[in-house]
Amino acid sequence: MENFAQAFKEFDAQSFMGKNGFVWFYGVVEDRHDPLYLGRVKVRCIGWHTDDKTPGSGIPTEDLPWADVINPITSASMSGIGRSPTGMVPGTHVFGFFRDANEAQEPVVLGTLNGIPERLSNPERGFFDPRTPEQREQDPFPPLFIERTRSPEKTKIINHFPVFSQNIKDGTKLHEIHGASSWAKHKSFLELSRDDISQKAEIVIKGLRKPINTNDYTTAYVPANNENVRLGSYINFSAHPNENRTSFNEDGFLEYSLPTTNILASAKQKHKDKFIDQKNPFTSVIFRTHRINQELEDYRVALHSNIETTNPDKKISQPGSTGTLGEPSYPFNHVTYSESGHLFEMDDTPNKERVRLMHRSTSYLEFLQDGDRVDNTVGEKFDMVDSNINTHALGNSFTNINGFYDLFVNGSVKTVSPSPYDSTATSAYNVKIGSGNATVATVDGDINIVAGGNGRVILKGSDIVYTSGDGKPIDQKTFGLDNQNLKGFSMGQVDLRSKSMNYKSEGAIQMNSSNHNIVTGDYTINANKSIKMSATFGSKETINGLLTFGFPGEFNIGKQVNILGGKMEVNSINPLGGFDVNVGPAGSLTSSSMNALGFDLSTLGKYKLGAKVAIDMHSMGPISIVSDLPMGILLENLLGTINIQATGKIAIENKIGSLGAILDELMQALLQLNVPTGVGPSGTPINAPALTAVQTKLKALLA
Repeated sequence: MENFAQAFKEFDAQSFMGKNGFVWFYGVVEDRHDPLYLGRVKVRCIGWHTDDKTPGSGIPTEDLPWADVINPITSASMSGIGRSPTGMVPGTHVFGFFRDANEAQEPVVLGTLNGIPERLSNPERGFFDPRTPEQREQDPFPPLFIERTRSPEKTKIINHFPVFSQNIKDGTKLHEIHGASSWAKHKSFLELSRDDISQKAEIVIKGLRKPINTNDYTTAYVPANNENVRLGSYINFSAHPNENRTSFNEDGFLEYSLPTTNILASAKQKHKDKFIDQKNPFTSVIFRTHRINQELEDYRVALHSNIETTNPDKKISQPGSTGTLGEPSYPFNHVTYSESGHLFEMDDTPNKERVRLMHRSTSYLEFLQDGDRVDNTVGEKFDMVDSNINTHALGNSFTNINGFYDLFVNGSVKTVSPSPYDSTATSAYNVKIGSGNATVATVDGDINIVAGGNGRVILKGSDIVYTSGDGKPIDQKTFGLDNQNLKGFSMGQVDLRSKSMNYKSEGAIQMNSSNHNIVTGDYTINANKSIKMSATFGSKETINGLLTFGFPGEFNIGKQVNILGGKMEVNSINPLGGFDVNVGPAGSLTSSSMNALGFDLSTLGKYKLGAKVAIDMHSMGPISIVSDLPMGILLENLLGTINIQATGKIAIENKIGSLGAILDELMQALLQLNVPTGVGPSGTPINAPALTAVQTKLKALLA
C-alpha cells in the first residue's frame, strides 16, 4: 500500500500540468470559426500533424483540436472587457504550447509569426490557407480600389469581384473606371482573366497607353481594339496572401520575396551606424503602388489641391503624408492592418512622427509630424452632438464647399446670458467680428435675407453703403423693396444720386423734412389723379431758362403749364396776400400786382386786351384809364371807335359818321336857324355869338 501511494505521488508530481515539461509547437491556422466565440482556432502543428488532409490516411481540418488563444495583460478577457481574441486568418503562422504536454490535444496559441515566403500556397495540402475560391469571396478582403470624383456623389468602393461564386466568364468587362484617379485619365476599364485550372482570377486594367488631358471622367468610354493596352493587374481574392509580393523566374526558382510585414511598416530602414535611410528596392516600388498610397496621393492632388478661397491670392491644399510618400522607417512604424483593409499606424520615424486611422474606403484621420491634423472623408460626414459645440481657433478658418451650404438654427434651446446688457441673449444666431470687415459675396447667384416673426431686418452702423459690382450694366442693376414699407428714424442726411429715378406708389407719397433739395436733369411728375402741394411757410421756384434758351425744343419757354381739361385756379386765401407777376429784374419792364386793394399793371411796353365775345368791367367806384405820356387812347370794335388822340381831342365815330362832325353840322344849323314871320324870315339868332363859342369848344374837344 505504501508503495502504491508513493508511486501515485510520483506520477502526480510528473503529470500535473506545468510539471511535466513544456511542449511547444509551430503551426498554421486552418479554421477560426469557433462555435463558442472564444477566439479559438484550429492549428495544424508542424511535426505533430501531417500535411495530408485526406480522411483516413491523413488528418482533415475538422479533426484538429481547438486551440485557446492567450491575450496580452492589457485585456481583462472576462465579462466582455478587453480586446476580442480575434485577428488570425487561415494561413497565419502561430507559436504555442500543449497544455497537456505530449498528449497534444489542448494547444494554446501564444502569438503569431512573420516570415519570408519561399513558395506559393497550395490549399490542397496542409499548412496553407484551406479556403476554396468561393469561401474566400465571402470573407473580408481589402477593396480593389476606390473611385472618387469631383462631384458631391458618394465615393464608389470597387471590391474584388465574386468570380467563382457567380461564375463570371473569362474576358468579361467588369467595370469602367471614372473619377479623378490616374487610371481614369487613361480611360481605363477592368477585364477578367480567369484560370479554372489554378483557380485564380486576375483583374486586368486596360486603356489608353498615354493619359489624356481632360477633366471629364464621368462619360462612358469604350476604347477601340487598338487602344486596349494592358496597364496593370490585380489578383482577385488571391488564394496566396503573398502572391503580389513574391516573384519567381520561368524555371520556378524564387527571385525575390518580401517579408509578411505590412509594406507600410517596412518601406526603408535607417542604418544603425551611418544614420542614413536604406531602401529595399522591391519594397519601395510596391510601396509607391500600394492600394492606399497610390490612391491617396492621386486623389490628394486631383481633388484637394489649389482650393480657392475668397482671397484670389490664397489657395489651400491638403498636406501630403509622410506615410503615403514612403518616408516611414523600419522598425519605427507600428502598423495594424485588418482583413478588409482597415489601417491603424503609429509612426515613430524620427522627425516624421505621425498617427493615422483609416477605414478600408480610405477615409482617414491623421496627425502629422508637426501636429497638423488631416481629416479626409471620402463619403458623407456626420457630426452629431447632444450638448454644446465649442470651437476656438487662434488662426484663420478657410472653408470651400463645391455644393451648397445649408445652416438651420432651431433656436428652441437658448443659454441665458449672465449679463443683462447682452443683446445676444435672446438671439438664435450671432456673428460678431472683433476687427476687420465682414464680406458676403456671390459670383452668379443672389443674396436672400428672409425674416420671419415680426419680419424685421435690422442693420446698424455709422455708415451703411449699398454699391453694385461690375457684373451687369447700370440699367440692369436694381435695388428693390418688394411689398415693404421704407422707414428711417433719427436719420441724418439722405443722399440719393442716380442717372434716372422713378417713384411709383399706389397710395400716397409723403416727404417730411426741414429742407428737400432735388438736383437733376429733367424732373417729371405724372399723376393719374391729382397733385397736391402744401408749404407751411412759402414756396419759391427758380427756373434758369437762360442756359438752355427756354424749354428744350421750344425757344424762349422758361415754364409751361398745360391743362387739357378743366380750369386752372390760383387762390390767395390770406386777405393780406396777393399775386405779383413781374417781367424783368424786380418788374422793371412789366409788373402786375393783385391783392385785396385791387389790381395794378405796369409795363414799359404796351398793354393789349383782346376778347372775341365781350369785355365786362364792373366797379362800385370810378374806373380810370391814364396815359402818362401824350399818347392816344383808342376804344374800337367792328362798328365804331372812341379815340382820345395825343392832341387831347376825342374822336367818336361809327359807320354813320363822326360825333364831332355831326355836332359841327348841328352847330352850323343852329347858327343859320331862322323862322318865318309876318314880315318875312327872321334874322340871325340873337345868341349866335354863344353858339359860335360852343362850336369852337366842340371843335377843340372832338375830332
